[in-house]
Amino acid sequence: MYCLNTISIGCVESTGAKFLTDLISEFHTRYPEVKFEIYSGDGDDIRAKLDRHVLDLGILLTPVEIAKYNYTELGVTDTWGILVPKASPLAKKDALTAKELASLPLIVPRRQIIKDEINSWFNIPETSLQIVGSQNLLSNSLELVKNGIGYVICTYGSYMNRPVKELVFLPVQGARPIKHALIWQKNAPLATSAQRFRDFIIENI
Repeated sequence: MYCLNTISIGCVESTGAKFLTDLISEFHTRYPEVKFEIYSGDGDDIRAKLDRHVLDLGILLTPVEIAKYNYTELGVTDTWGILVPKASPLAKKDALTAKELASLPLIVPRRQIIKDEINSWFNIPETSLQIVGSQNLLSNSLELVKNGIGYVICTYGSYMNRPVKELVFLPVQGARPIKHALIWQKNAPLATSAQRFRDFIIENI
């Protein structure tokens, strides 16, 4: 049996969140005395909290700077796309090409490594894109899309966490599937509960 303990874990807004909550639910039925502290943020936020020992574990989108972390890839994927108002002619499409996307005013993720990944779709310099803003969490920019300020590039999973009836998610043709990684600090032992939960996640990949 466990002693009372709390596992602190950060997770990006993506399909990884559903994966995590399903595992927490199963783990909790086995060890109800273990508590969880969940933090939502982007990869930079989560890595910073890991570095300060605020979090035990983190689930991030790839690519991610992992040189100073232990990590394992998770069997969870997501899809890049764009949010458009349902009233827009674009909403009638099944998907957008990178060329079409490059012609639109865009609100992009703030993390540079993710922006570099997105730029690789276009094969054009970032300075040539019409970037009107950036965001770290999707919830901060949904109103901007509804008000016609720009189109948010996001993952399908992050949008499905909070679907908005006025908006439509369109995948981007040619965008590589997004993988997820579970990371934890090197040279910093995890508490017993966090170790067990890490191992439980790995067993369920």
